[in-house]
Amino acid sequence: SGGTLQDVRDAGAPAGTRVEVRDLFFNVPARRKFLRSEQTELAHIRQMFMVQALAHPEVGMGLKIDGRELHNLAGNATLEDRIRELFGAAFVGNLRQVMHEVRGVSVSGYAGVPAISRSDRNEQFVFANGRPISAALVNFAINGGYHSLLPGNRFSSVFLDIRLDPALVDVNVHPTKKEVRFKRPDEVRDAVIEAIRKALSGDGAGTESARADMSGQVRP
Repeated sequence: SGGTLQDVRDAGAPAGTRVEVRDLFFNVPARRKFLRSEQTELAHIRQMFMVQALAHPEVGMGLKIDGRELHNLAGNATLEDRIRELFGAAFVGNLRQVMHEVRGVSVSGYAGVPAISRSDRNEQFVFANGRPISAALVNFAINGGYHSLLPGNRFSSVFLDIRLDPALVDVNVHPTKKEVRFKRPDEVRDAVIEAIRKALSGDGAGTESARADMSGQVRP
């Protein structure tokens, strides 16, 4: 507390253990001045929660702000389940399943149809071996996958998990560990571009919601 150890003891930390952090800057007022408005900071918290929830759909997660429950997400979920819980069934209906593997690089997840787009990348979530990441190379590849399908100032929703040998991903290029560098960037770039193109061309499967017709039957 305030840089002083208060207690040292064994903690089993079984499933369901709750960790709470309160009054983070109580003794560091200089840090507090860098905080933005309450709404801005709450938006950051929601975004961080969403990123972790999408990265680990198998883990149940909840978010409460000022005693009000905003999310209570069930565990043992699929990525599609988790997207539906966070964004709604109608949103899922506008996604196409991404599934592509080449030269040891696997790209899976979902890509939004070009008809639904945004003016920012706030709904583009990318993971490398399950880890939330940011990489200019991947942003470039996503743009390439949607080439000629979207205007240059529009961005579609994507949820992509890139799987490859961990030795080929350098996660120590940024203090927050969010930005990464791939040791074989061309292979990753090409895999992402092709994965999105396949999904949008119909070679990839849609979600269950997207493949259901008006009678409620799922088409093969």
